[in-house]
Amino acid sequence: MITPKEGHSRELLERIADDYRRRGYSVVVEPKGNDLPSFLSGATPDIIARGATESLVIELKSSPKDVDPAQVNAIAQRIAKEPGWRFVLMATKPEQTPPGSEVSTLDEKSIRHGLAEASSLLNSGHLEAALMIAWAATEAILRLIVARHELPVDRYDPATLIRSLVSEGYIGDDAFRQLNDAFRLRSALAHGFRPSRKESAAEAK
Repeated sequence: MITPKEGHSRELLERIADDYRRRGYSVVVEPKGNDLPSFLSGATPDIIARGATESLVIELKSSPKDVDPAQVNAIAQRIAKEPGWRFVLMATKPEQTPPGSEVSTLDEKSIRHGLAEASSLLNSGHLEAALMIAWAATEAILRLIVARHELPVDRYDPATLIRSLVSEGYIGDDAFRQLNDAFRLRSALAHGFRPSRKESAAEAK
């Protein structure tokens, strides 16, 4: 669709396609001819994913920096005119920070500092503060893993990062449960709720 095509490996495309199939979509990799909806005739998207309530046109780029904004805007507007369709642009080598953000993710040194600070707060009895800082460091770790292994993600929220790392085998079942529990508590605190002190202490550790 966005030319020139970059020749992504079939393995990478199939891996992304399988993730959407697990979500209930009917997926075609490198669709052509009758596999394309009429409004995309002559186009060459990487993946078409048709869902019960929403269908996706998915295009991959090696890096967000490789995207031509004018081309992306043109095709996005074309797809936006079609009810039930959405354009998804994925970077196979994602940036360290969410697209459009003016902040930078923590590096390893800052992550270690954050974890040490969380430990100190925990030992001092400041459980909620310890949990919030520990989660910030944890989320930075998730982004670093995604970036270093060049894993394709379409969003940078914690749930998507965790799901992607589970799908790729970087997070096991026990770690998945612990991360979900910690994220649930962090979200409760961030929105003005107060979990039990026992629960906060367990997750901060």
